[in-house]
This record gives sequence, C-alpha cells and structure tokens, in this order.
Amino acid sequence: MVSGPASPARDTVALRRARIAVGALFLTNGAIFANLLPRYPEIKTDLHLSNAMYGAAVASFSGGALVAGLTAATLIRRFRSARVAVIGTVALASFVIVAGVAGTPLLLAAALFLAGSCDAVVDVAQNAHGLRLQRALGRSIINSLHAVWAAGAILGGLTGAAAIALGIPRGLHLSVVGVALSVVALGAYRYLLPGPDHDDHPAARAAAGTRAGPRVVALVLAGVLPRRPVPDSVRRCDAGELDREHT
Repeated sequence: MVSGPASPARDTVALRRARIAVGALFLTNGAIFANLLPRYPEIKTDLHLSNAMYGAAVASFSGGALVAGLTAATLIRRFRSARVAVIGTVALASFVIVAGVAGTPLLLAAALFLAGSCDAVVDVAQNAHGLRLQRALGRSIINSLHAVWAAGAILGGLTGAAAIALGIPRGLHLSVVGVALSVVALGAYRYLLPGPDHDDHPAARAAAGTRAGPRVVALVLAGVLPRRPVPDSVRRCDAGELDREHT
C-alpha cells in the first residue's frame, strides 16, 4: 500500500506525463495535415485538375470540418476526450494518406472531406482534454499546447518540403509520416488522464442538451476552424475558473 506522502508525488508525476502526452497529441495534429500541404501543387498536376476543380477539392476539407465539428461534444461525452483524440488522430493520418495517393478528383475530395472531419473532432477533443488537465494542474497550459501545435505544423511543412526536395514518392512520404505520428498518438494514450471527463465539462453539457455557452461555442469553433488558436474568451473563462477554484 502506498504511503500518504507518496501519493501526491505519484499524482504529480502522472500529471506531468499527461501534459507531455497531451502535447504529443497537439504536435501530431499540427504535423499530419501540414505534411500534405506542400504536395498540393503536385497533386493538382498529377490529377490534371482545373483551378475550379482544385479549389472545390481543397474546400472539401473545410466542409468536412463544418459538418463533423458540431458532433464532437457528443463523441467526447460517449467515448471520452482521450479516446476520441487518439482514434481521430489515427483516422486523420489514414485519410491524409488516401488523399495523397488519390487517383481521381472525387476520391481526393472525399478523402479531404473525411480528413477535415477527423481534424475538427480531434481539435475539440484534444482541447477538451487539455482544459481538463489544466484544471487538474491549477494553472494555465493551453497557450503552451497551442505553441506545440504550431511547432508541429512547422515541422510537418518542413518535412513535406524536404520529401519533395529529396524526390521521395508522395505515397511513401505520407505513409511513413502517418504511421510514425499514429504510433506517437497511440503511445501517448496510456499517459492521458484516466476515467471519464468531468460532468461539468462544456462538451459534456452540450452533449447532454444543456444550453451552449461561449466556451462551448469556442471549443466547437476550434474544430471548425482548426488552424486558429483558442480565443481569448476561452482563456479568460478558464482563468476565472481557476481563480474560483483557489478561493
């Protein structure tokens, strides 16, 4: 049986590991799709896409985000934010690979639509888990997590550009990156916060039918507009929440 003084230390280690694990999810989320972006001109040329067809195919990513982003709260409540984020990351990597090797404009658009859907849900889930961890730590960490996401996006873009410069085939490049980042996400899962998400989490209230407040809307928009940081209103809300917890 663990003695009393050891338990807080063990909890501290668990929270530290959880923070690294959540950071890994933000990193992979930023890097996966960013690897595909430098390949867009190549895809357009290979599929002989007109400007209109190319624009429609690329826009399907945002269309998927718009459709699926609003389902994130229900998925998080039913399956937990950690599980949704990790499974969604693996699915996102898979659809990015399909988009990279798509042989027809329709398959490209479908793959990007599904990739956008997964990306939006993952964004909301990882932000939800990050906010849950932030409450457990008692200090703000969401800004640092979004900095990690930005680092992942930069790393992904550089990796994609390097693959092009080295003449690495698109399918091989995206497959290796997708598998590697999926392994990172799966490995991070065991260190995420265990158990169900708090009932007072905004995503849980939304799924239960409670009237959505500004924070819920902000989380959903984080999925619909995954390339933008969490608004100041979310950070102010969390800061106020932390202040209340310490009073």
